[in-house]
Amino acid sequence: APNPVAVDNTPVTVTATYLTRTAQATVMLRKKTVTSISISPISATLYDNQNQVFTVNANYNDGTSSPITTLPTILSISSGSGLISGYTYTAPATIAADEPVTLNANLDGKTAQATVNLAKKALTSISINPSGAVLNQGETNEI
Repeated sequence: APNPVAVDNTPVTVTATYLTRTAQATVMLRKKTVTSISISPISATLYDNQNQVFTVNANYNDGTSSPITTLPTILSISSGSGLISGYTYTAPATIAADEPVTLNANLDGKTAQATVNLAKKALTSISINPSGAVLNQGETNEI
């Protein structure tokens, strides 16, 4: 089949001949079209100033899929904060509170979504080093 197929469902007659015998068959050529798009990963959790690279895939009517890399950026933020550059999302420098961010991809009316969960860093523990010291009168020790 020609690549690409110019017109969908184009009938082509194939003829095979051997000696004095001939057989014919009609083959329908189907144009490869995008049926849907998808984003990977579908969700991610990020902290202050972290990045996540997303892949947007085109899913075709022949059952195959491939990453969309040659088109201009089709990824955008529909709700929440942060920055998109190409296919990379960057969380804000400081996250004041947990926040969901919705990313949208749109290609020729086909859409897909992914979620970034922005998480505020939480202090989980503190430590002192050294954990113990003995000081005599008049001595100092930095901890």
